[in-house]
Amino acid sequence: MSNDGYLSCASCHLDGGSDHRVFDFTNRGEGLRNTTTLRGRKGTGHGPVHWTGNFDEIHDFEHDMRANFGGRGFLSDEEFNTGTRNQPLGDPKAGVNASLDALSAYVTSLADVPPSPFRDAGGMPTAEAIAGKAVYDSLNCSSCHSGPEYTDSALNVRHDVGTLKAGSGQRLGSALMVSIRQHSKGCGILHLTCMMVLPTHCMT
Repeated sequence: MSNDGYLSCASCHLDGGSDHRVFDFTNRGEGLRNTTTLRGRKGTGHGPVHWTGNFDEIHDFEHDMRANFGGRGFLSDEEFNTGTRNQPLGDPKAGVNASLDALSAYVTSLADVPPSPFRDAGGMPTAEAIAGKAVYDSLNCSSCHSGPEYTDSALNVRHDVGTLKAGSGQRLGSALMVSIRQHSKGCGILHLTCMMVLPTHCMT
């Protein structure tokens, strides 16, 4: 998976969580990216993954193993170079290799999120959460953060919310509009961690 076993998914996502760091992925055709938690996202249950939606299946992490982990990946070179499989949004890799399928199955199993700190012991919203919900409704946040998962990312929608900077970089080497997906457990907000305080009590 990586050269000399030096790096793994858990290096940044221990137990499916986040290391709360921002990494420079400019060499991947991206930019500065805040590590997101995998918990609660159910693999691609929220749509294409990463801030820019540049992977449409968990199996696409084969690219990171080969290019950035210094490893050989799970697919043979022949399997990887079949059709457009060697492109992140190319032909599907699912069903080709048992280990890659198992990795995807594990990440997809991470369906639960930690309890919100803005609910009491009985599970009811705190006063802050109730006040935050009023703000959430008044600002029409649900126009983007909609449905049971509070995101429209499953529709492969990305939004320019006014936080793009030089360090934001690109998406797969092209112009960038970031996807907004986060919940109350995380390190800062947005791809650059450019907001350290968002009314997280708005999120349930």
